[in-house]
Amino acid sequence: MRLDWIWQQVKKRRFPPPEFLKISAATNTGLLREENEDHFCADSLGVGSGASDTRQQIFAADILRTCAVFDGMGGEAFGGDCSRIAAETLSEHLRMIRSGSAGRLSRKVDAFVSAANRRICQMIDERAQGRGGCTMALACVSAGRVFVYSIGDSRVYYFRQGSLRQVTEDQTLAQQKFRDGIFTAEQAKHSPDAHRLISYLGIDDLEIGLQALSYPSFSLDDGKVLICSDGLTDMCTDSEIAALLGAERENHAQALVNAAIANGGADNVTCIVMEAAGHN
Repeated sequence: MRLDWIWQQVKKRRFPPPEFLKISAATNTGLLREENEDHFCADSLGVGSGASDTRQQIFAADILRTCAVFDGMGGEAFGGDCSRIAAETLSEHLRMIRSGSAGRLSRKVDAFVSAANRRICQMIDERAQGRGGCTMALACVSAGRVFVYSIGDSRVYYFRQGSLRQVTEDQTLAQQKFRDGIFTAEQAKHSPDAHRLISYLGIDDLEIGLQALSYPSFSLDDGKVLICSDGLTDMCTDSEIAALLGAERENHAQALVNAAIANGGADNVTCIVMEAAGHN
């Protein structure tokens, strides 16, 4: 009994803030799509997309770091342009998001979301045909704490000690029916409504104001934060993702993208992994 108690305390141990933060990012068109409608913004690594784009770097962790994945809505006109606008807008807002205390972070993320949504809606109005939009999954790491925001069905996960936890909640019709008791969890997962978004960047909701879902912050510790488009989660199981994140690798994001392609690559796939690379 005593050994069990000690092990529980070890698992609960909190690490000091990391001295460095490693960020890896990768995206790929996949095997079936003609164009990559995903974009990412990985802090100072910049904006990425294209047929194949892989980046990684170790950063000092003494300032807030922000990364996000944007998935252009499949089958919608301008999906790639919408995700590009969102990623470029976030890149322009990074300095503002870093400034001040983490206590005002949600307001600064909302300011970015409003600016990106406005620009996307304006682009669609100017073209006067079709419609478009994109999802968003965003994570900030500041002093070893992780702050997460999302719109649509791109996701953020937290991996630690072999366990993978989905942090975000999909904003889809299937998930709404699950919350309302219409669907079981299994029905929601396999329903055609699983990819029917009820919120996204590019929605014509300017009078009310689009806001991202926010989630309770948590400690990064010795874990990893995964940000991804559904091109990963539709192709790889949670156990496959956990196994890849748990292995020693130079670039975890690229390994995840490679796995999605090896499993069929039915959609564009984009991943960002944020992890501590040293502690004070």
